[in-house]
Amino acid sequence: MESPRVVLTTGANSGIGRETVKALLRSNNQYHIILASVQLDLATSAVEVLRAEITSKSTLEPAQVNIEDDESILRLFQDVSTDVGGDAEGWRKMGAQHPVVEGNRDDDAG
Repeated sequence: MESPRVVLTTGANSGIGRETVKALLRSNNQYHIILASVQLDLATSAVEVLRAEITSKSTLEPAQVNIEDDESILRLFQDVSTDVGGDAEGWRKMGAQHPVVEGNRDDDAG
């Protein structure tokens, strides 16, 4: 059996991020969704509410990240890489417009 695809959604305790998580939970596909917010308590609360609200075969995990802080992004990257693995490709999609890890930028491709 294949492992579920890991999805990281930032700003996911409200607004578009939260609606994105809801859509993923309602999907027929199975995901491991990391719901990230600047404040961990808000992410944790959102995970609890969404678990109660939507029955899903996907899993949810709260995380803390400030996409304007390189150290915060790097910490989350290291935690997720250690816990669930994954490639750095998806990390380019985060809301910040600067590199997270040297050598992991579109313009480095040559």
